[in-house]
Amino acid sequence: MFIIKEGLGKFTNFFVPSMLVILSPVLLYFVQNLINIILLTSNIVLNVDILIQSLFVMFISQLVGILMIYVIIIPLMRIKDVKKSAFTIKKSGNTILLFCLTVSVVIISNFIITSIFSVFNLIPQSGYSGILLNSTQTNNPLNIIIYFLPFIIGAPIFEELLYRRTLIPLLEKRGMPSFTAIVIISIIFAVAHLPNDVINGNIYGGIIHTVGVFYISISLGISYILTHNIFFPIIIHSLINLVSFSGPLFQVMDNTVLNLIYNITIVFIFAVGIAFLIYCIWNLIRRKPKKWIELMRNRTIRNIKIGTVIFLLIGISSAFLPIIIEIISVIALNLSNNIYYYINLLLVSQFLVILITLWLSKHAKIEHEIKLEYGM
Repeated sequence: MFIIKEGLGKFTNFFVPSMLVILSPVLLYFVQNLINIILLTSNIVLNVDILIQSLFVMFISQLVGILMIYVIIIPLMRIKDVKKSAFTIKKSGNTILLFCLTVSVVIISNFIITSIFSVFNLIPQSGYSGILLNSTQTNNPLNIIIYFLPFIIGAPIFEELLYRRTLIPLLEKRGMPSFTAIVIISIIFAVAHLPNDVINGNIYGGIIHTVGVFYISISLGISYILTHNIFFPIIIHSLINLVSFSGPLFQVMDNTVLNLIYNITIVFIFAVGIAFLIYCIWNLIRRKPKKWIELMRNRTIRNIKIGTVIFLLIGISSAFLPIIIEIISVIALNLSNNIYYYINLLLVSQFLVILITLWLSKHAKIEHEIKLEYGM
């Protein structure tokens, strides 16, 4: 056991949240690699396409991550009892409207950035082309179900439990204003999606995706802060992923009816989102709702800057940690020419990161309570 002397703005103030942002990406890759290696070494044949198998393994790893966050991390961090708003029809309707608004903002953002790139003859490419089903695979309805599982169930639940349900309360407890926490987490969340784009696509597509994810994360954070009910941001996240991954799939399927329905749906969502955006701006100017004023109020906490910057840098760099471990393992493979040495080094490295971060999070004890000092 060791003592973390907490002080406003010091790195130790954000020690445990920093361990969690390091843990999360490594955990998913470790479980995926472990399952794949078990299948490989046990000669288990699933009789499915390699892409379908990869998507299914991804979904299983997300379920393991969800279970770990809900059963272990949230109780361990003492944030199990968070006061939340009840589920109501009105809040569900507002959630759908916020989803429409978010999609509209992302569409406008993508259009602007793509237009700027086109001026310089830069052609963005999708970083997710490698996980898109082909026309043969779409003939099997089960493949389509497996295709959507990680994106509309696994990822939304895992990422919302981690970034919104766990990290936001932890940062708030450590003296960070709510909207500051939303922005910091949104930056980390957006950068976490960048490595996959860079590896599978190009940097220009990665920039567009990262900016879009940042806007999405802001909406998800606002949804959680206003309700403290993780169910609402999960709905928004799931619907956004459904829209994002349905379009490319329908194009591959080359179904005129599905493509027409999809395009009409996107136009409708965009129109509703723009209308809701105008209403929110008008309502904010005319009525100034108390919740929005409290959320957007320019609050500062003395000396919080240093700790926030360090936490942000750790969060950004942690997104590339799995890739660094993979590169080191590949180098070891090239030097040894032994596939089992590569596998063992990869798994052991990832497992050690998981073990160390969990141990540090569990044994770090707060020496004294933080006294918040707010200034206007």
